[in-house]
Amino acid sequence: VRATGIEMLAQSGTPAPPGLYPLLNDRSELVRAAAAALLRSADPHVRADSLKPLLSDPSRLVRQAAARELASGDPSLFETQDMARLQKALGEYLDSRQANADMPEAHMAIAGSALGMRRWEAAEAAFKHAAELDHRQLHALD
Repeated sequence: VRATGIEMLAQSGTPAPPGLYPLLNDRSELVRAAAAALLRSADPHVRADSLKPLLSDPSRLVRQAAARELASGDPSLFETQDMARLQKALGEYLDSRQANADMPEAHMAIAGSALGMRRWEAAEAAFKHAAELDHRQLHALD
């Protein structure tokens, strides 16, 4: 229930008050993963500093959630070891999407991640693959 409430708050686009940031350290991996999205509209430095520790979380779900939120951030905010953790967590995320490679939704998610990372050619390729799998996805190429 807490994780669902956090996800709903994050989807509302309302900036999360800093009083919610301790949820990033909650005992529940579902809450920690959902809380990562709360920092989407936070100051880039605050977002990076708050989410970098989650890239080493024991839970793959949490690592992936942090990576999705950090992927479109400014690379200059990362030390070499943080960037390596981010790349590893993004790899885990993309691998998890590839597990559903026969589903157009997986390729749409990959495309979205590629857009966030400013990898235009990879995004276009993923959109095209989604359209090939499901012709109803052709709007993705417009």
